[in-house]
Amino acid sequence: MKIIHFISGIGSGGVEQMLINYTGILNKNTDFTQIVVFQHDPDKICLNKLERAGDKCVRISDKRHHPLKNLWQSYRIIKSEQPDIVHCHMSLLNFFPLFIAWICHVKVRISHSHISSSSNPRFVDWIFKRLNIIFATKLLACGEDAGHFLYGKSKFKVIRNAINIDNFINIRKKNQDERRELHIPSDAVVIGHIGRFVDQKNHGRLLDIFFDYYWNLNRKAYLLLVGDGDLKKEMEIKADNLGIKNRVLFTGNVDNVSKYYSVMDVFLLPSLYEGLPIVAIEAQCSGIPMLISNTIDSDAKILSTTKLLSLNLSNLKWEKNLDRLVHERKIDFSTIKDILVQKGFSIEKEVENLNGFYKQAVEEI
Repeated sequence: MKIIHFISGIGSGGVEQMLINYTGILNKNTDFTQIVVFQHDPDKICLNKLERAGDKCVRISDKRHHPLKNLWQSYRIIKSEQPDIVHCHMSLLNFFPLFIAWICHVKVRISHSHISSSSNPRFVDWIFKRLNIIFATKLLACGEDAGHFLYGKSKFKVIRNAINIDNFINIRKKNQDERRELHIPSDAVVIGHIGRFVDQKNHGRLLDIFFDYYWNLNRKAYLLLVGDGDLKKEMEIKADNLGIKNRVLFTGNVDNVSKYYSVMDVFLLPSLYEGLPIVAIEAQCSGIPMLISNTIDSDAKILSTTKLLSLNLSNLKWEKNLDRLVHERKIDFSTIKDILVQKGFSIEKEVENLNGFYKQAVEEI
């Protein structure tokens, strides 16, 4: 079976990690051939991970700057590869490759929703949603909220952003070794975040919340920001202007994110919109209390130590809730794995669901 996945780009995002987790197992245990089509300059670390997972990665022109070229190159790839399935992971913009797949008579065309809200005007979202439903034959989502956002009342299936639980479950035992490597004092409180430096992740608000928390409540606090992106330099300048440059660690993209979870005391995720971010699953699996915005799919709340908060609330509210999690973090590590497996976040279990979904979709044709 041949599958072409269309994604926006290869960076340090959750969609890319989701593909790495799933395709790595499917490519190893099945006769699947999987191709990842992307735009923009790729992050080399993530590109290598996809290729090590057994995926063939092909770059095409950016649809924003070269829409016609993007469509033509998508057409050529689909026409030459003759896939059984085209699986699109660009949420509202899935209809671009879905339309081309329809022209090329691909029988199984999958729209996959990875967001539960957006910042677009409502009429724009409505048009894009309708086009996705028209050109897709199957609808997937990372969570219930993400599915209802993109598909409304149309029937969809949830495929969780599952992880290899054993890679994260005991990672915090290495806490002090990793802190020494990062030059973080053993008694420091580390507020962590992992994500691309793009508008969606709301790094500016994140820095403002940490600024207030540091100056008002905890002078032993550090902020650890893992990831890269177009806005990284701007955020470095902002941290300098706020006078907290020596308290904010910018790591860039990293090959092994698990070591950075090990030093975090609380994970802060004030995103403007998300589906079900894979970092939220990894962080909770690592036993880290989380403070996240309520614009994120509510399925992201797995443990009782994860709190959702409105972005409309003041920084004062955010910093107080952050401080509460720092001082009240009580996690029963013995139950985390069972909870994650029960809620469908074990990659070993969930990959079987996706494999069965693909096979059934093809057999129906």
